[in-house]
Amino acid sequence: MKIMNKEVIIEIRPYLLKELAEIYGVHRQTMAMWLARIKDRLGEKVGYYYSITQVREIFRLLSLPSTVKVNDHFEDIWDAGRKS
Repeated sequence: MKIMNKEVIIEIRPYLLKELAEIYGVHRQTMAMWLARIKDRLGEKVGYYYSITQVREIFRLLSLPSTVKVNDHFEDIWDAGRKS
């Protein structure tokens, strides 16, 4: 996560639980509880990381945090990733 000109830019990449919690601004245990509720839709993570596909699904199911500003190009990237 990078902060540029007070806009938050979040990459779609593999994330640790701790990193996802930081993005959403919640405690690690809270994030774990949220993810446990959608585990059947995410599948098992590999090692300690959630895959790009899982991260995309987390953002879709939990919606993006309110601190994230989505630019116009994001929709194209989002749709392209969901088709693959």
